[in-house]
Amino acid sequence: MRDVRNPNPKRAILLKWMAYFVFSLTSHLGWSQDEACLTGLISYEGGIQNSSPEEAKWFKKEFIPALCASNLTSSQKRVVQVTLEGLQEARISPLNGMLDYLHAVKSQLDRQDTTRWTNWHAIINHMLGDRKLRKDVPSILNGSEKLLSRNVLWSGPRHAWELKGKPWYFQIVDDTPMLRFDSCDMFVHHEGDTMMFQSVAGQWDLSDTDCAISSSKFPWMGTDFDPATTFVLLPARTVDLKQDDVREDDVVFYSSFSSTPLKGDLVGKLEANKSAQTKAYPTIRCRDNEVVLDNLYSSFRYQGGLNVIGSRIRGISRADAFATMEVIQEDTVFMRFLFQEITLGQKGWNGNKSKMELYYRADTLSHLDCDVRYDNHTEIIAVTRQQEGLGQQSFIDQYHNLEWNVEGFT
Repeated sequence: MRDVRNPNPKRAILLKWMAYFVFSLTSHLGWSQDEACLTGLISYEGGIQNSSPEEAKWFKKEFIPALCASNLTSSQKRVVQVTLEGLQEARISPLNGMLDYLHAVKSQLDRQDTTRWTNWHAIINHMLGDRKLRKDVPSILNGSEKLLSRNVLWSGPRHAWELKGKPWYFQIVDDTPMLRFDSCDMFVHHEGDTMMFQSVAGQWDLSDTDCAISSSKFPWMGTDFDPATTFVLLPARTVDLKQDDVREDDVVFYSSFSSTPLKGDLVGKLEANKSAQTKAYPTIRCRDNEVVLDNLYSSFRYQGGLNVIGSRIRGISRADAFATMEVIQEDTVFMRFLFQEITLGQKGWNGNKSKMELYYRADTLSHLDCDVRYDNHTEIIAVTRQQEGLGQQSFIDQYHNLEWNVEGFT
């Protein structure tokens, strides 16, 4: 029996030489691949140098070593050279798209995320091979780094559109380069303000700025209202990524202050650095001139026209009737105010030039022109006479036929 502790010396030497040969061969192959990678890229340095010496230095010192020494397969590395050749043939210069492409590649290498590497390159090379689509390649490359790293669909000086949710993907559909997504939130933002389409599916033709999306929920964001309970349901639509506004007629509006959904026309627009109290958007103008709100505050009921403007609710009169706010006690109207216009918010409501009636048993106290303010925190109503015109008249006690010559009461 052979003693495994004392192997044949010739066999041991042979194994060592075989191991060295395999190591040398793999090292040579790796060197050859790196050399091919280097040779295929270094020829572009001169063109980049002519456009930007600083970028040429980055290309030579950072980009080439990062790509050639990466764990990408030889075919993945090769596609970079193929794409650069395509960009050069299409006369897409370093400053007009080529450098954007290189930075997008480097971003993927730095993040060690090449999930979309193959499909992204397929989209670019498909567009390079189509004369009609070729002109749109620079704009796609310009946004690729942000798209691949932060899911930014489009960005400009005043807004940016992004996706959040399930992974999106590239796909070529009928020779059209598409970006598709499902179960995502699509939102646009700028300097502290955000608008969002929740739970949407959609597709974006990469050669255009129009993005088609499914029906969605549009929450009332950036205001004092809870966006979880205050929102608009929107039908399927096309979003122009160059725009930062949303307009849709005849939508359904849900809120905590109305027991039934309201129909109206929506306008949404980004407002940079605005507080919740000063925002003028989003807005909805209700089409129904006879809106009834009975969930605003305890013991109040509003009836009339209605606009919702950011954090404020604007009650308005109709052509044939005033807007009305009633105070209800034990299922009975205790006070009634008639307005041309009334402003309602989370902190309370107020209106000017109101007609007022207070009912107590068989008595009625009234005035034709007063200001009214309700504080939701203290639950106090303050009624004050106007200082001019009909406001100078006294409060009238009809039952006792008395005039109350006071400025107001709470």
